[in-house]
Amino acid sequence: MFRSAPIRPPSPVRSGITVSTWEGCFANAFSVITDVPYLTAFALSLSATNKVIAFIGGLTFLARVFQLVGAFLVERYQNRKRISLIFGALNRLLWIVPALTTFFLPLPPKLQLSLFSIIVFVSSVSGMILNNSWMSWAGDLIPSAVRPKYFGFRLSVMAMVSVAATLTTTTVLDVFRDPELNLPPQHGFAVMFLVASAFGAVTIFLFKEQYEPPFKPTPAADPREMLLAPLRNALFRPLLLFFLIWNAGTGIAAVFYTAQMITVLKMSYLQIGFYTIIITLGRVIMNPVWGSIIDRFGAVAVLKLSAVIVGLTPFLWLFATPTFLLPVWIDACVSAVAMVGLELATMDVQFAESPKQGRTYYFAWYGLTSGIGFFAASLLGGTVADLISGSFITIFTLPRYTLTLGGYHWIFLAAILIRFTAITTLIRMRPNAAEHPILLAAHFGRKIVERLYNLSDATGFFK
Repeated sequence: MFRSAPIRPPSPVRSGITVSTWEGCFANAFSVITDVPYLTAFALSLSATNKVIAFIGGLTFLARVFQLVGAFLVERYQNRKRISLIFGALNRLLWIVPALTTFFLPLPPKLQLSLFSIIVFVSSVSGMILNNSWMSWAGDLIPSAVRPKYFGFRLSVMAMVSVAATLTTTTVLDVFRDPELNLPPQHGFAVMFLVASAFGAVTIFLFKEQYEPPFKPTPAADPREMLLAPLRNALFRPLLLFFLIWNAGTGIAAVFYTAQMITVLKMSYLQIGFYTIIITLGRVIMNPVWGSIIDRFGAVAVLKLSAVIVGLTPFLWLFATPTFLLPVWIDACVSAVAMVGLELATMDVQFAESPKQGRTYYFAWYGLTSGIGFFAASLLGGTVADLISGSFITIFTLPRYTLTLGGYHWIFLAAILIRFTAITTLIRMRPNAAEHPILLAAHFGRKIVERLYNLSDATGFFK
C-alpha cells in the first residue's frame, strides 16, 4: 500500500502573509469609512464652518509628523507586534466614542465638533505610528522575491473591498439623508463609525495572530545624526521641499471638493462614492502601466509628468454645476490615471535617494514635511473660504451655460498655483533615463491604449 505524504503545516511566514492579506481587507474597509470625505460630510451635518472643516481634514495630515515617533519606537523597543496592537487599538477603536455620543448623548454641535476633532487627531496620530511599525514588520515578513507580486495582489483585493465599503457607506448615508424618512443625518454616520470600529477590532485580533520575524535593528548610531541625516542629504532636500509645497497645494483645497459636491453641486453620497470608486479602480488598472513606464523612463520623469497632470485637475471643478457634472467625472478619470503614477514615482524616488541604514527616518521626514504643508495650507484655505465665499464673478454666458467663479473656486485656483510652484522645484532633478519627454508621453499613451484594448478583449465589451 502506498502511504500518503504527511501534510505539512504552513510555515510561519506563509501563514503570516495570509493573515496580512485578511488584515489588509478589514483595515481598508475601516479606512474607507473614516476617510476625509466622510469626516467632512459629518462636520457639515453639524453645521461646521469652512475653517472648522479645514481644521478637521488637516488634522489627518498633521498626524504625519508623528511618523518620527513611530520610527523611534520601532528602533527603541524592537517589538512591532506590541506597537501595532497598542496603536492599532487607539487608531481603530476610538470611533466608538462619536458613534455612542451621537446615539445616546447628543451634544451641542460645537462641543460635538470639538470631541470629534480630538478623536480624529488621536486616531490619525496612532495610525501613523501603526503604519511605520507595520511597514517595518511587512518588510521582514514578505520575502523580497515575491514582494512586488504579493503587494500587487493585495492592492487588487483591497480595491474590491474599497468598492464594496464605499457603496455600503454611501447607501447608508443616503438613507439617513432621505427627507421622507425624517431620520437624523448624524445617525447614519454613527452607524458607519460603529461598523468601522468593528472592522478595526478584527484587525487587532489578526495582528495578534500574525507571525513577526525577528527584528533587525539599525546598527548603533548617534540618534541625532540619524534624525538630521535627511536634511543634510543634498539629493533628498529638494524632494522634501517639493513634498512641502505640493502638499500645501493639496491641503488648501482637499476638504472643499467634498464640500463643493454636497453644498453646491447637490450630489448624493452615492454619487460621491462613485467618484471615489472610479479613482480606486483606476489605480488597480494603471498600477502595472505606470510600473513599466517607471522601469523605462525613471521615477523622476514620471514624477514630473504625473505632477503636471494632477496639478491641473482643480481647473475642471470651475466648470461643474448641479446640472453639469461632467467635469467632476472627467476629474475622477484623470485622477485615476495620474495619481498612481504620482504615488509610485514618489515612493520610488524616496527609495532611490535614501540610504538603507536609517531609511525609516527619511520616510518620517517625508511624512513630517508633507503633513505640515497640508495642515498649514488647509487652515489657510478654511480662513480664505470664509472670507471670500460671497465673491462671485461671471466670466461668460452661453445660451445654456454660465461660467461664474466664486465660493470654493478661488481655493481651487490657489491649489493650481501652489502645485505648479512645487513642480518648479523638480526642474533641476534629472530623469533616470535620457528619453525625450515627447517619447515619454507617446509611450504613456500607447500603454493606456494597450491596457484598454486588453480589457475590452477580455470582457467582450466591443463585440
